[in-house]
Amino acid sequence: MPWIVTCMTPNHAKPHLTAPLAVHVSDVPAVSGLTETQVWQAIRDGSLPSLKIGRRRIVRLEAIDAFLRARERAGQAGRHGEGAST
Repeated sequence: MPWIVTCMTPNHAKPHLTAPLAVHVSDVPAVSGLTETQVWQAIRDGSLPSLKIGRRRIVRLEAIDAFLRARERAGQAGRHGEGAST
C-alpha cells in the first residue's frame, strides 16, 4: 500500500512513493503471509507488538519483519505456534 508524498523543491513539486511505517492489523496477513487468526494470536501473546491509536490497531512493518525472522530462526516458518517436531 504505497503512499504518495510530495517533495517541494525550489522549481517544482516532485511526487514519489514511500512505504508506510505501519499497517492496519487487517492488512498484516497480506504483507506477511500469515492468517488473520495467526496475527491476532501473535498480538495477544506479545510476540507481535502492535499499537492502538484511537480505535485503530496498527503493526509496524519492522515488527512484522522481526516476528517472521524470529520464527524462521526458531524453525517455525510454518504456522504460528508450531515447533519443529522431533
